[in-house]
Amino acid sequence: MAGARGPNAAGRASKTRIIRAASGLVERLGHRSVSIKQVAHEANLTDAGVLHHFPTRENLLTGVLDARDADDDAAFRSGSSIDGFLQLMRANMSRPNIVRLFATMSAEATAVDNPVHEEFVSRYARAATELAADIRARQESGEFRADCDPLALAQLVIAAADGLQVQWLYDESVAVPDILAIVPLLLRTGAQR
Repeated sequence: MAGARGPNAAGRASKTRIIRAASGLVERLGHRSVSIKQVAHEANLTDAGVLHHFPTRENLLTGVLDARDADDDAAFRSGSSIDGFLQLMRANMSRPNIVRLFATMSAEATAVDNPVHEEFVSRYARAATELAADIRARQESGEFRADCDPLALAQLVIAAADGLQVQWLYDESVAVPDILAIVPLLLRTGAQR
């Protein structure tokens, strides 16, 4: 039994090292400058070792975003509430290269033949569903007005966040979290304002 767990544990450890190395490189250099060879060197693996876990560079960069999402969800519960989502936007203002990676990959993944297209389809659907659940619960509790479709509102918040972050990449004076903080204020019922 220990022998069966050994390779899996070693594989998970290698994958974690690869993601840490790639994340650090992306944060320092930007995603366009990061190569499989650099990641392999930083992770103390061969190129083939990296490619074993991440068959394409797109898969590797998506792995960086997935790891960031997992860390953010643990820290902010960013996927499950508008409040967490706003905390995530504040955190993103300290990591422009990760925001740039996400903006670039999400735009490129709109092409159906992109290797991570389906992953981004799932990512956006999951985010919208989770935010809609938070909005719906707040509508049912009377905190948010009930005359708006929760899923449409969630999609609007996500679209606004994506667009504002792109604007911020051009002009750091764009106060993404402050602008998005207007959304809950607009949704509050008269008694809550």
